Amino acid sequence: MVEMTKSNMLRPGKPFGDPGARRGSRRMVASMAVTDIGIGLVYVRFDADHPLDLNDGRGFVFDYELLDSSAYTPEVFGGVIDDRLFEIDLHAEVITGHDMLSGLAKLSHDITDPEALSSIDSWIQMWPERENVNACGDLERIMVDTAYDLTVSHVDLVQTCRQLWVHSWYLDPDRHTQRFPITTALASAVLAGREMGWCSWNMLDLDPLVTESIRRLDA
Repeated sequence: MVEMTKSNMLRPGKPFGDPGARRGSRRMVASMAVTDIGIGLVYVRFDADHPLDLNDGRGFVFDYELLDSSAYTPEVFGGVIDDRLFEIDLHAEVITGHDMLSGLAKLSHDITDPEALSSIDSWIQMWPERENVNACGDLERIMVDTAYDLTVSHVDLVQTCRQLWVHSWYLDPDRHTQRFPITTALASAVLAGREMGWCSWNMLDLDPLVTESIRRLDA
C-alpha cells in the first residue's frame, strides 16, 4: 500500500501554481490514470512556441501525485478527488487519460462524497462529447483520450505506445509497482502533448523520465 499522497511537487497540493500567474506560451497537460495500485495524476508543462524534442530528455521533469484510496476514509478521499478535478478543469489546457470513462467509473466506486460524485458524473457525461466540445471552442481546454483520439490508438495503452515508439518497463500492471500509475499517466500526457504538436520523438523511453522526476523527492 502506498502512502496517502506521494508527490514530487515542491509545493504539494498546488500543481498549477498560484491563481492568476501568467504562463505566456506555457501549456499544462493534466493526465489521470486510475489503477488498482493507485491513482496517478501527472502534470506536464510544455511550451507551445518551442516544441520539446524528447529524444534528448535531459532536464525534462514533470509533477506527479500518487493517491491511494484505501489510505483515506471515503469522505476524505472524495474531497481530495473533488479538489483535483476542480483545479484540473479550471487550469489545465489539455486533460487526458487512456480510456477515461473506464477510469472514471472505477473512481466513482471508491467515493461517497456527494460533491465529488457530482464532479465525476459531470466528467462522465462530458467525456463522450469531447469531440464536439473541443470543436466549439467555448472552453479553454481540450480533452484527449489516448485510447481513441490519436492517429494510432488502442484500448491497450502498451499497444498505442508501441506503435508510436514509446517504451517503458513499468507500463505492465503485473509489475505491481508504484511507478505503474505514474508511468501510465505520463504516457498519456506525452502522447497528448505530441498530438498537440508540443513535443516529438523518434524513440522514447519513459523510465529515465520517471526516474529523474522521482529524484526530486530526494533533493
